[in-house]
Amino acid sequence: MQAAIIHQWGNASQFEITEVPKPIAGHGEVLVKISFAALNPIDYKMRNGRFKWFMSRKFPKILGLEASGHIEALGNGVDGLQGGDPVFIHPSKKFRLGCYAQYNTVLASQVFRLPAHFDLLQGSALTVAPVTALQVLRDYGKISKGSTILINGASGSVGLCAVQIAKMMGATIVGVCSSRNIELVQSYGADRVIDYTTTDITQLKEQFDLVFDCVSTLQFKECKNILTPNGQYINLMLRPLDLLWQRMSNPFSNKKFHTVLMAYRPDDIAWVVQKIEQKAFQIPIDAIYPLKDVQAAHEYLESGRAKGKIILDMSIETQALKNKNT
Repeated sequence: MQAAIIHQWGNASQFEITEVPKPIAGHGEVLVKISFAALNPIDYKMRNGRFKWFMSRKFPKILGLEASGHIEALGNGVDGLQGGDPVFIHPSKKFRLGCYAQYNTVLASQVFRLPAHFDLLQGSALTVAPVTALQVLRDYGKISKGSTILINGASGSVGLCAVQIAKMMGATIVGVCSSRNIELVQSYGADRVIDYTTTDITQLKEQFDLVFDCVSTLQFKECKNILTPNGQYINLMLRPLDLLWQRMSNPFSNKKFHTVLMAYRPDDIAWVVQKIEQKAFQIPIDAIYPLKDVQAAHEYLESGRAKGKIILDMSIETQALKNKNT
């Protein structure tokens, strides 16, 4: 099978498209033929070595932590699934990864069966962006009708998901992005959009129940003035100093600071799937690349300019390989 591999930590040029052995499903595992694999910011941070302290040092590596496709084979001890099922997979436990390939084996517990005719393109990105947004707004922000929210980085994949979910919850939403993306963020449901290049949002005169910093470019101390008396600032970047500040400040202040890491919960994925089927929600997709162009996809991902998800399409790559060989 074809896969994008890296032999060492480094920039996007480290990727090599090569033929590797097709994996075999072991006990409790499922072999999935991948249709689409979603890229996430954590992917390039793993590629460049930022997370090497938490990962195996064994190379070569195949990155990618969420994808969609169909079950090709089942290992012993797997119940409730069958060959041909359309599925979403999230093999992130212990950085198992492996979705930048035409096939991947995953634990049965990391497989979510999709409705028969579900859109696999949207189905490749059901956790990192939408589930993160859902868990932040529902579990930490406790958002309800009438809540006021400022979403920093509203034009990214998490931001656009958060805008839609907050709107479902009845919140008033102020999005923050650059001028070129204002109309996009408005189209997803933001009540107002601020251009961060011309306005210092930390100096706004209004206050919010939640400041959701999807891109982690702000600091809690900068945002305290724009939080309501019981408001919260939430970011997604695991920074040691932030964790220390949270431990020191949260017990003594009604204004709270949290760093949130998504938890894999099948019930939350089911919620996202249901909303997509009801046409009440959509995964924002910006760009689709064939596997052979994974370097370009990572360069775009790392630029910070993506307006939604970046997807690798394995079917495009397969067709390209056929054309190349004929």
